[in-house]
Amino acid sequence: MKKFIAFSLAWLVSFCSTAQKKDITLDDIFVKGTFRAKSVAYTSIKNGVQYIETEDDTISKARNLVLFDYKTGLKAGVFLRGTDVQLNGRPLAFSSFELSEDESKVLFKTNTEAIYRHSTKSDCYVYDKVNKKLFDLSIMGKMQLCSLSPDGSKVAYVRDNNLYLWVLGASNEEMLTHDGLKNNIINGAPDWVYEEEFSFSKAYEWSPDSKKIAWLRFDESAVKEYTLTYYDSLYPREEKYKYPKAGEANSTVQVWVLNLENGSMEKTDVGSTTDQYIPRIQWTSDANQLCIMRLNRLQNQVDLLLHDIVKGTTTTLFTETDKTFIDITNSAQLFFLKDKKHFVWMSYKDGFNNLYYYTIEGKLIKQLTQNKFPVRDIIGSNAAGTEIYFKSTGENPTNMLAYKVDLNGKQTLITKNEGVHNCIPNFDGSYFLDEYSNHSTPSKSLMYAK
Repeated sequence: MKKFIAFSLAWLVSFCSTAQKKDITLDDIFVKGTFRAKSVAYTSIKNGVQYIETEDDTISKARNLVLFDYKTGLKAGVFLRGTDVQLNGRPLAFSSFELSEDESKVLFKTNTEAIYRHSTKSDCYVYDKVNKKLFDLSIMGKMQLCSLSPDGSKVAYVRDNNLYLWVLGASNEEMLTHDGLKNNIINGAPDWVYEEEFSFSKAYEWSPDSKKIAWLRFDESAVKEYTLTYYDSLYPREEKYKYPKAGEANSTVQVWVLNLENGSMEKTDVGSTTDQYIPRIQWTSDANQLCIMRLNRLQNQVDLLLHDIVKGTTTTLFTETDKTFIDITNSAQLFFLKDKKHFVWMSYKDGFNNLYYYTIEGKLIKQLTQNKFPVRDIIGSNAAGTEIYFKSTGENPTNMLAYKVDLNGKQTLITKNEGVHNCIPNFDGSYFLDEYSNHSTPSKSLMYAK
């Protein structure tokens, strides 16, 4: 049987080579990606009518950030030329980028390496488009979770289990926490359990006004160690990390907030129980209100807490319980509207994952969706905050479709074809870029206009 399979594969490769007059190599399949489906990785900009794609210049060997028009799909100019971003006399080779909210600064990441499933560390640089200056943030080594403040004036990141700040223009970084220690204390990044089970790697958040940082502090000193052998060199090496098995001690997690204006640091009240989870923290649209998600160890009760920075008080918005299990999804399930008065919550409490509309005080206004199929992810809203966009399977569980629902509960299907859609709105919801495929359609990019 093995000989037959080997012969069949050899015949198939030989046939393909003869038919197409071209040899198919292993490099074509596994390295060059010759036969991979093409896709669009784009970044929407705030004018609402254009987006950015990366484009390699074969002559200069630089990677440009190129503008494209939503309406026509045609190139509309260059946002940033790679030749303008020079490092040691050469264009910076980057793997990813993000923009500040005013789009005057670009954060680049390069030389990225994996840590666990979701976490990575990189060399990071910030380019100031206005002053045409490149800031090298990796002088002290690679960093995790590097992110620009909303106003673009500062960068936060994690290194060696501590949280750091770099004010752009300053000569050096500032260490915000000092107790980080491997296999003991982690600030601003999750432990292994949270990264694996709650599917996130960033455990700190900028406030909307860039004046505060909230983060999770993990004390894993009581968690037992697990030894893992890596066979990645001639002599295998061992790594020890904290790995709680079922019923064993988990990390004790605290929520801290730092006020960057006066240097004050505050531990928030998340209750007296320590054997629990804090799977999410999220600022509301108000820079003085931090929302904290609290989950019990049995994972059948979730509390949504609201911490008031000015008053220093924490209140419970609501508590949701289930006889069996509450799923804290790896997608967006809590969305704060820009009016600072309302939010949308995704819940299975009626038997299907649906959307619920609340006041900021935790009062339920109405159930927005009444579907007998699950909502998978909240992906945004229009500029006015009167329409919520989300992904859902629809009636066919093999699909992933995009919908919108207004605050009165009127639901509309955005994507029309059966299949899997990765539909992402621009800033105001006037355009949707969609990566789409199904069992008979290779991946293709579609554009929807409102």
